[in-house]
Amino acid sequence: MNKCQYFGYRRDKNTNKWIEDPINGCKRPTIGGAYCRCIDHYYESFSATAEMYNKVYLEREKQWNKNMIKALTFDLFGTILDLEKSTKPSIKNILDNNKSAVSPEEFWAFLRHRQRIEQYQDNILDLGHSGYLTTVKNAFKYTSRKFNLEPSLEELEVWDDNWQNLIPFPDVAENLELLDKIFSLIALSNGNKSFLDHLSKNRIKFDFDNIISVEEVGAFKPFSGVYRKASLLSGHNLSEILMVSANSFDVMGAKSCGMLGAYVNRYNLPYEECHKMLKPDFIVKDFNDLFEKLKNQGDANA
Repeated sequence: MNKCQYFGYRRDKNTNKWIEDPINGCKRPTIGGAYCRCIDHYYESFSATAEMYNKVYLEREKQWNKNMIKALTFDLFGTILDLEKSTKPSIKNILDNNKSAVSPEEFWAFLRHRQRIEQYQDNILDLGHSGYLTTVKNAFKYTSRKFNLEPSLEELEVWDDNWQNLIPFPDVAENLELLDKIFSLIALSNGNKSFLDHLSKNRIKFDFDNIISVEEVGAFKPFSGVYRKASLLSGHNLSEILMVSANSFDVMGAKSCGMLGAYVNRYNLPYEECHKMLKPDFIVKDFNDLFEKLKNQGDANA
């Protein structure tokens, strides 16, 4: 169903402005074709010719866009920062030291999966938030044992050093600068706050409007409180925030709370099997595509 432009909104009788109201707001489909409103809102706005329609439509569309996205929240690990490329030296180090036939790519793929389990266990057991770097190291140790390796203290130190020197994807820097002219840009990450401050200043080299760590709520994404806390701390309504992430579970978590979601499919992976309301608002392959998708809001947000 193509939803009416005012789906989930109603006109306030006192102010004559559109307000978000999921319960009593519009729930009707569009009338089809080029018209993005339901039949009621089409005739409420005007009743004349196509020429008048186009004139009013374009003005209303501009106002609608202006009231939509105000801020972008960015995942860092795997979205802005290239974890596989960054950590490959330390993975290769332990594999070479032990003359292992396992490839760095195989080791990394299993490790990344294991890290997810570490984080989910941390949320579910609810025994206190252990922190991102702790789950990373636990995943490294577990993966090493899985491939019959036992990391030495020196190998663990190389692993830790790699995480302090993570490398951004090449499409990130320029597009963050461009998007910064249109939106408020916020880092919303599973990382510890001090670690995120270091990465932002010394590795990404970008001054986010805010850096929000899941430490604020004591749980890893996609715990719903993380996204709601980001709304409170940023001062933007959930519906005004677009979550940008290369992790589909992250976009799904944001959507479940009322945020918009952009899935940056850097790894050519399918999105989560979920309800259609939790699907991303759009999918892009990288930050070049992301800027092209969002740049037209520059005029609306001016």
